[in-house]
Amino acid sequence: MVSDKPDDPTAVSDYPLMTEQQWYLGAVVSAFLTAAAFALGFIWIFSDGFDPTSDVPLAQALSPFGVAFFGLVTFCTVGWRGSINARQVDQSEREGRAKLLQEGAKLLGEKENPSHVSAGVATLELLITGPDSKLAVQAMNLVADYIQGEMATSHDHRFRDETFAALANGAKLGREASRTLRFSAPMNSEQVRLEQWQPLLGVRRVDYIGGTAEGGLFGEFVDATSFTYSGVRIEFFEKVRVSYRFRDCWFAYCDIAAIDDRFNDDIEASRYSHCDFSGCSFGKRDLIPDFRPGNSYFSSRRPPISDKHPSIDWENHLLIRS
Repeated sequence: MVSDKPDDPTAVSDYPLMTEQQWYLGAVVSAFLTAAAFALGFIWIFSDGFDPTSDVPLAQALSPFGVAFFGLVTFCTVGWRGSINARQVDQSEREGRAKLLQEGAKLLGEKENPSHVSAGVATLELLITGPDSKLAVQAMNLVADYIQGEMATSHDHRFRDETFAALANGAKLGREASRTLRFSAPMNSEQVRLEQWQPLLGVRRVDYIGGTAEGGLFGEFVDATSFTYSGVRIEFFEKVRVSYRFRDCWFAYCDIAAIDDRFNDDIEASRYSHCDFSGCSFGKRDLIPDFRPGNSYFSSRRPPISDKHPSIDWENHLLIRS
């Protein structure tokens, strides 16, 4: 049975903890002190011979201290044995989790048997959300590798929800697979990439190439620095900050909050269709294109902002809406 205790070496306990070595040292020291105390007591009481009148009461007076010393020795010995047992149990649990990792990887590789794949994902998810953070990352790597191998060109896959959810649950615990995944939508006969992407959490980075990303799915992660987009149709995103993460993308029905002036690519390379630029910050950008051909606009109550062109006439660049 896998323990629920956290595997965090930096965690601080609510009570003092003693190591196995400390318990052992305590048992040895207490046993030595007990033996020394008994030897000194014996010499003190009986060094001048046995006198029943004075020696018996004196021995009886000292006997509670002897019991206390024996109790201390017993306590330290029990603590030492307990720490040994705890170490053995912890080692056994670690070995059990390692076997789960191997079993999950084996099941995940049996792609011809869907029930085995599902069982493999469930097994690895136990480790992903379990107490051992190192094994959790290894399990997340296995799931991420499966996703890359099976869903690189399409997220229309029977195990998408299970695998994505397993990694997302790890991400909730602050864990991350040490993988960069690349999703590239294939071209259709009209040279258009039509794939609808899903957001994937719990990995180092995700590169989306072609296809479509919708705000209804990605909206919560619009500022996720782990996501990059190249040639992607971005739809219905809110408060988008156009930066290096967006390369040659087509923005449609988006709320553009800012265009990063550190973004050196020509922003005209990306298309903007029916986008709202109200309050958009262009920073110190020299070139501000004409977005009117794409029917992009701004509200007359919230015009865009340009540090480089404070007196610009925005109606020459965007449609105006009241």
